[in-house]
Amino acid sequence: MASHQQTEGRRGVSPGNYVPPPRVVLSQQYMSQRSNSDVIRRRNREMENTRNRRAASDASKSHLQYCQFKSVYTDLSVIGNRVGRPFQGRACHRCMPVSWGEFYTDSLVDMGFFNVLHYPYDNRRKRGVLSRLLPVMCLSCQQQSFQFNNIRTDVINHQRIKTAIDRSVNESMELNTESPDDNDTVTHTRMLRQQWKRVITIYAEMRATLSPMFIRFTGWFLHRILSLFLSTVMVNEGQMKMVKKASKEGVPIIYLPLHRSHLDYILITFLLWNWNIKPPHVAAGDNLRLPVFSKILRWLGGFFIKRKLDVFTAEKNGKKDHIYRALLHTYLETLLRKGESLEFYLEGGRTRTGKAMIPKGGLLSVVVNAVSEGIISDAYLVPIGMSYEKLLEGNFNAEQLGRPKQAETFLGTVKSIIAAFSDKYGNVRVDFCQPLSLKECIAASSNPQINTVLPSDMMRRDSSFNNSYGPVSDGSDGYRTTVKNLAEHVIYTAVHSTALMSTHLLAFLLLYRHRTGVKLETLVESFDWVRDEIMSRGRDVGFSGSSHDVINHAVSVLGTQLVSLTPIAKSVNNTTTTT
Repeated sequence: MASHQQTEGRRGVSPGNYVPPPRVVLSQQYMSQRSNSDVIRRRNREMENTRNRRAASDASKSHLQYCQFKSVYTDLSVIGNRVGRPFQGRACHRCMPVSWGEFYTDSLVDMGFFNVLHYPYDNRRKRGVLSRLLPVMCLSCQQQSFQFNNIRTDVINHQRIKTAIDRSVNESMELNTESPDDNDTVTHTRMLRQQWKRVITIYAEMRATLSPMFIRFTGWFLHRILSLFLSTVMVNEGQMKMVKKASKEGVPIIYLPLHRSHLDYILITFLLWNWNIKPPHVAAGDNLRLPVFSKILRWLGGFFIKRKLDVFTAEKNGKKDHIYRALLHTYLETLLRKGESLEFYLEGGRTRTGKAMIPKGGLLSVVVNAVSEGIISDAYLVPIGMSYEKLLEGNFNAEQLGRPKQAETFLGTVKSIIAAFSDKYGNVRVDFCQPLSLKECIAASSNPQINTVLPSDMMRRDSSFNNSYGPVSDGSDGYRTTVKNLAEHVIYTAVHSTALMSTHLLAFLLLYRHRTGVKLETLVESFDWVRDEIMSRGRDVGFSGSSHDVINHAVSVLGTQLVSLTPIAKSVNNTTTTT
């Protein structure tokens, strides 16, 4: 265990208010600048000791040799003696060796991080006078414009839709006892007409209408507006290079982010647009089909689906909604066949606790089925980790206490947007994991040499999975088991690529180590210790700089209602108290 030593100024950042740099200095450059530091030597000794302890315990952990999930035991030999940020989001090299080596090169590690909000201003010196005067406008005009297919005819005229209509009409005819002496042909024709009208209505409510011009305008608008309440939006350039390469392979990309906030899908589309990657079609719940906002979401790629596919009502007599299920399946399948990318959330809704929720494999099963039946040759799965220092939605204490969720309304959404500009929400970091070949994932799930069950001791060690995940059941339906294993694998990869932000570490220390308040110098020592422990285990943090400055920044983001710095009389030190 690392001893508590105060190392103020250890990161080479001058005192003052903490402002995250637009680019993180990594690896060899960081090592050369601080090679004579005592902190570096102490961390190297700790990493060497940790590597030796874990190597000695490998024999007792042979059951982790083949696992569909990434092992929690970090191979520190990959990190060596470099003191830098680990490259997050690599694929499992045991069960997916092809995906592990695909799109990745060693040069990606040293690319570092980039603040997307500074992107137009960092590149303006490379261009002309107009780019220096209007950098955001010039960037928006120079971005690539993508064309999107109109699939209405292909979806509505699909054989699956016709079969679902016939099935629904036949079930309704069997239950029709109002006038059994009437002409069955007239009744059948009338029901067919009603069902076809319902198909057209459902499609109109579901479909996305992406607008290249509106996406371009939104990119310009977000560059202007996000900096008003966010300090930075950090992304790893190496990760974006991998996604960029995968987008040129001619197969659909399935983006599978963790769901933390309503800002998730806006940020992901915004980041892809900045890197000239085709925006995906985003699955949104029908609770977001609000006036004005639903139109905006459709233009940005959102298509609306029911939170529950089968609605059991008295008039349906408990029958499944065959038409809606067939229409949704056909809509997604047609998008994939046309080469369009998708984005949906395996968790279903936003997490209320910060931990990942149990994944739902409904939409993922459509993609797996498309690859299994040869409708598309392959698809790349991209898990995405989302890290916020402070959520725009605030907290979910009321819902955690048992109160029902309040439905979204137009007026409530407008109030939330206005309130967002009256506060600061700190930094956001988005981690795009290495693209996974779905064909390889399916083949790995059928390999008897690969253990597809998450080991119980791994679940006990990983708190984020202790309450969210259970062992995969060995059911008779191999297809359903494959989808479930794959969904859990994606969530696991996304969780372990998520960075820990400054507010997370500060809240952890004040809740579990210093509940009654603490001197600032003692809190700095504890902060240094927990940061070293995280980095030594191959995980990453979403900040840089001296712990003193980072703590001051985290306190300002959390606000005085949660944490306050109170000066002590006749002392230069401060006391941090929680309220």
